[in-house]
Amino acid sequence: MRVPRVLHQIWLQGGLIPGLAIAARSVAQAAGWGYEIWSAADVGRLGWASQVLFRALSPRCLHIAQQSNILRYLVLRDQGGLYLDTDIDLQAMPEDLTDAWMARCHGRYGVSGFALAAPAGHLSIERLVRNLAVSNLMQHASAGPALLSRNPEGFNLWPIKAWREEDDNPATYGHHLCSGRASGTFICPPMAVPA
Repeated sequence: MRVPRVLHQIWLQGGLIPGLAIAARSVAQAAGWGYEIWSAADVGRLGWASQVLFRALSPRCLHIAQQSNILRYLVLRDQGGLYLDTDIDLQAMPEDLTDAWMARCHGRYGVSGFALAAPAGHLSIERLVRNLAVSNLMQHASAGPALLSRNPEGFNLWPIKAWREEDDNPATYGHHLCSGRASGTFICPPMAVPA
């Protein structure tokens, strides 16, 4: 199944949308992709089951990042597409993605979910959504890296070389990026292939 050509980003904090998200929208639209940025008010655009689950889990979340993790899985389950964090410098869009994809970058708490792609209803995303209900949302990384690290089956992996530091030296994903400082660049491979 082909991944829909829609870039999804989430901004639950309110206020001004980050500059890197505005730039990502431009990159996506220039490549002929659709673009959606999701706020808490947009949850009503999801399917009924996803709305109910998001509203049930949100009060259990330790912080807003966990709500963002939950919402990204629900958006991909219902609509499919490419999800990208708003603190990432997007340089190019992938071509002809099929199946599910995850950035293969490990941080302090496990696999990062800064970039995910899947067709709507993909089994790997469904598994993540099912396991949300049993996640201990009072733990910092439970809905993000910990959940992804426990459920990697069915995902193709974007290679770590998709990351580079601002000075173009090769680097792996580290806690400095988990902390929210935008110091990395994500370059989708022209033709994505499993790593």
